[in-house]
Amino acid sequence: MACPGGRLNVGTVMSDMQSPPELIRNELLDSDGKYRLLTENTSDVVWLLNMNDFSFEYISPAIERLRGLTVDEAMQETLQDSMAPESLARVQRRVAEAMEYLKTHRDEPFNVIEEVQQPCKDGSLIWVEVSTRYTRTPDGTLYIIGVSRNIQDRKTAEEKLNAALAGMEELNDELTQANEELSIVNRKLEKTNAEFARVNASLEEANAAAERYTEELTTTNEELADINVELEQANAEKNRFFSIISHDLRSPIATMVGFAELLGSMPAVKQEPDVAEYTRHILDTGRNAMDLLENMVTWARASSGRLTPSFEQADLAETLRDVVDFHSPIAARKQIELHLDATEKVVVSGDPSMLRTLFGNLISNAIKFSHVGGRVDLTLGHEHGVAWVEVADNGMGMPAAIVNDLFRIDKKTGREGTLKEPSSGLGLLVCKEFCELHNGKIQVESEPGKGSIFTVRLPQYRA
Repeated sequence: MACPGGRLNVGTVMSDMQSPPELIRNELLDSDGKYRLLTENTSDVVWLLNMNDFSFEYISPAIERLRGLTVDEAMQETLQDSMAPESLARVQRRVAEAMEYLKTHRDEPFNVIEEVQQPCKDGSLIWVEVSTRYTRTPDGTLYIIGVSRNIQDRKTAEEKLNAALAGMEELNDELTQANEELSIVNRKLEKTNAEFARVNASLEEANAAAERYTEELTTTNEELADINVELEQANAEKNRFFSIISHDLRSPIATMVGFAELLGSMPAVKQEPDVAEYTRHILDTGRNAMDLLENMVTWARASSGRLTPSFEQADLAETLRDVVDFHSPIAARKQIELHLDATEKVVVSGDPSMLRTLFGNLISNAIKFSHVGGRVDLTLGHEHGVAWVEVADNGMGMPAAIVNDLFRIDKKTGREGTLKEPSSGLGLLVCKEFCELHNGKIQVESEPGKGSIFTVRLPQYRA
């Protein structure tokens, strides 16, 4: 019933709590009971609340590690004392729902999982996940049996990620405004040039007008210089922002993925389908966040000119085989067949790492937007000194409106995959930047319901 490290397996405990509630209560209150012995040695807090007078009949010693309170101090708390006001309001609504439900389902338990904020003895607030079961004893007494777990680290990581995303949106708005101001200046310059053309028709008018428009031009150039300074500052802020994101988020996300992989490999987790499924969700979310972070930082470096390719002779057939091998396990999870047609050696002058990222993003997108049991075909060819790679899927496809905006940073084209996989659209922007760094092009054809075809064309290597 307990996982390695002393953490209580919540799924097993709540399953065991289908035993008669008076038996569980007696076991918890009995110093020799099996549940009492178990809860005394777990890092999660187990508690029993009598709903007739809203008093705690049992709280496990782990409460001191969770909130700094002794068992006696916690037992003296009221429900109002034990959580923050907003959390209390939600819990009170949930209690009301449970009471209403149990009026018509007296012999059935009512299970709830909530995330609440609870005060610690030092005055701080922490986030806690509370798993509860509402149940009655034969004499009609209503009890809540609960397991509380500290999730403060997880909530802190979520808050940091949300703050970073909000900052990125604000930066995008500033860049858009700067571009609009630059367009205004360009229109002013066009108007000034037209005026000079008309002044040249008459020497006397030209001499008089030259002084006037020279002053206007000077003013305009000063405005343009000021705007250029602002643009340089905005660009520097953007680069610094992405650097902060890369530094502050990569490590905690990588740690989350590592712990999720470790947790998923534990025999005790594998034996609990619900816990194993939650672990897979955490792992997938972490990997998606890491992919988004890497694409975001890579795009920022490429678009700002700070990413320079290291060109060498690169065999596209070998590159594609490596990328397909890497993505085969991912495709297998959706029962998608990856088929590579690359029998001929085709060499280009390119950066192997960038090329793997380019084609890896295209294959990842094809898998993401393909239905379970679908197929993704990769074809390599060349003609007239140009190498081409085609990535085709038979998935959900795209309407023309999305296709036209795929490679524009000012348009939001990200959408969910066939299994609700998240997508930001940054991966395709990275593909476009990498193609251009290799003097190549990327094109797309798509139709809703019939799939998409992405074609990359790169100059072949010439000795």
